[in-house]
Amino acid sequence: MMLRSLAISMLLMSAFSELRAEELWSEDRITPEQPFRAKVVAVQPGWGWDTIVLKEIGGDERYCLATFGNPIGDYQILRKEELDAEAMKKNGAIFLDPPVEIARFSWSIGIWRHGRVFGDEDAATKHRKKTGEQGVAPQSATRSESDSEGDHKPQPESEARSR
Repeated sequence: MMLRSLAISMLLMSAFSELRAEELWSEDRITPEQPFRAKVVAVQPGWGWDTIVLKEIGGDERYCLATFGNPIGDYQILRKEELDAEAMKKNGAIFLDPPVEIARFSWSIGIWRHGRVFGDEDAATKHRKKTGEQGVAPQSATRSESDSEGDHKPQPESEARSR
């Protein structure tokens, strides 16, 4: 009797975790908190995170930078004119043509895995579990004027420490 009860409990837990997993990478969204339906147009690998570039389906031709990794889970909305594809390419972004539906997207280059196919190893899933199933809020598209004019330059860590 106890074994049967344990088996039923495990089956129910499995079913509920599958339902939770279905919230991710479905309905043209990586997570339910993603600000709009989109397709993947690029990936920019990073050291501690990857940025997935999403293009809005229909609508205002907005873009969304979805950043997932350690410990980041973030969305930043950009207008079409704010997306600097050439600068991103110089920094290692890989653009996809044609864009890929979110439910069909997977990425395994580098340390992070992205996409439904990876289950618990997916970076968005890991972030969700780490933050207690809480989502991420989209950030504003506006940049500071100095950032948009190119005046802001990150300084090497050693140089920043010496000041």
